[in-house]
Amino acid sequence: MSPITSQIAFVDYENFPSFFEGRDLTKYKQIFLFMGCRQKNMPVSLVKKLVKLEANIEIICVENESKNNADFHLIMYVGKLHAEIGDPQCEFTIFSNDTGYDDAITHLKKYLYRPTQRIMNAIR
Repeated sequence: MSPITSQIAFVDYENFPSFFEGRDLTKYKQIFLFMGCRQKNMPVSLVKKLVKLEANIEIICVENESKNNADFHLIMYVGKLHAEIGDPQCEFTIFSNDTGYDDAITHLKKYLYRPTQRIMNAIR
């Protein structure tokens, strides 16, 4: 297997709000932060950190409330980026406690040969 050349993070902020705590964000080529429609606010300290970081962060606010809506949006972006990114060794990392992503991750790795992993939040 070839070495990982870059990493993209997909963050399910609803169940992984600690993603930005003590993590080296500079290693991610891009960060997609998915927020549900109930999440109207972000801590000021986090906003200041993101501005100072100057990272390539895109915040996706899911507008309508329905079960797993943010999850569906997240996995849609994973598929979209998989199709768009020409580098097969760009690793996708999903930060979420939702095990529903695991089958899609297995498929990405096994059939589409995309290095992909899910990292769970140890702090709940």
